[in-house]
Amino acid sequence: MINKKSFKDIELIIGNSNRNFSGVTSITLQLLKEQSRLKNIAVLGKHYVPETYTTINFFQFLLLTRTKHSSDRPRVFFARRNNEMLQAIIAKYFFRSKIKIIFNSTAQRNHTRFTKWLMSKMDSIISTSDKAASFLDNPPK
Repeated sequence: MINKKSFKDIELIIGNSNRNFSGVTSITLQLLKEQSRLKNIAVLGKHYVPETYTTINFFQFLLLTRTKHSSDRPRVFFARRNNEMLQAIIAKYFFRSKIKIIFNSTAQRNHTRFTKWLMSKMDSIISTSDKAASFLDNPPK
């Protein structure tokens, strides 16, 4: 259960919407310890996340992001998959969530039109390598 103080102080929300264990899930779980040391985080989706970390559902995500963080900065939503980008876009544009959306692109292949459209709505895109960045229409600098 989330107490109200820790809930409102969440700065970073990490998408975790795949019920199947994947490489993306593995990396997300491996980074949680370091990320939580640096920021007050929550994971959207509880699949495979240890109980020591805060997890929230989509409704809680919408409630949390209706306001900016207490520091008056928008919260950051970190997406690794198309469905996570879509969740963030729905929150931001339909529910007026006060978030900045970051997408981490690792794919070393051409993206579909739908994925390109989703990426065009991101506030920032991070690429894990020069090779992955070469497949983006607007590679990060």
